[in-house]
Formats: sequence, C-alpha cells, structure tokens
Amino acid sequence: MEPPLIIDIITTEHLAVSPDCLLSEAIVKMHDSKATCVMVVIDNKPEGIITESDTVGLLVESYQGVCWKELTVKHVMTYPVIAASFDLNVMEAIIIAQGGNIRHIPVTDDKGELVAVANQTELVKALVTYCRQGDLW
Repeated sequence: MEPPLIIDIITTEHLAVSPDCLLSEAIVKMHDSKATCVMVVIDNKPEGIITESDTVGLLVESYQGVCWKELTVKHVMTYPVIAASFDLNVMEAIIIAQGGNIRHIPVTDDKGELVAVANQTELVKALVTYCRQGDLW
C-alpha cells in the first residue's frame, strides 16, 4: 500500500493575499477565518507566507517601537516559500516540512499555482492513518 498523495488529504480552502495587502488586513483575515497562516501570492503563485508565529514576533517588535500597522505583507512575509507538488505523497511532504523546519507547506499544481496549504497536523494525521492501515504501527 502506497502512502496517500498530499492532494488527497488536504482541503483546498486557504487564505491568500497580494504582497501589497496591509499586514493588519491579513491578520484580521487570519483571525476571522481561524486560520494559522495566509499565503502571499502573485498570479496565484506562492511568493511568501505569514503565520501565527510571525504575528507574535511582530507584536513583540511593536513593544520595541516598530509600528507594524502600516506595513504591507511583503515587508514581513517569509520567503521564498518551500512548496510541495500536489502529486507528492504524505511521507515526501513530511520530509520537506522537517528539512525546512516548517509547519505549513503550499501545495502547487504542475503550473506552480497554489492549490492548497498543507499543515503539520494534516500530514501527521494522514501518516498515522496510513501506518495503522498498513499495520506499520
């Protein structure tokens, strides 16, 4: 039994903004959607990412005099992003995540366009299910 493909275990719902979006707007979108990240895209191709931990870091910086309310996401996004092709399996995606020390992986199609965002929780759940079904656990 082969591990499931990454595209088969993730939802295609994700937040995306342009690099010129105000950071405060991106944070409000994350909060309203209860999302843990927002992708920064140009022509539907992932350029960067803003995560919850990024926003916590910005909060700390604001107490040190940095005014982030007027910043756009391109000023604070993590880039370049490490993306996974939609046809990778879960094991390969976990290896990419661990190698890059990342918790969110943009999933792209064969044109490099954003299809979804896989998170660490989804990947681990899929791996555990795969191992249990194959009697590997």
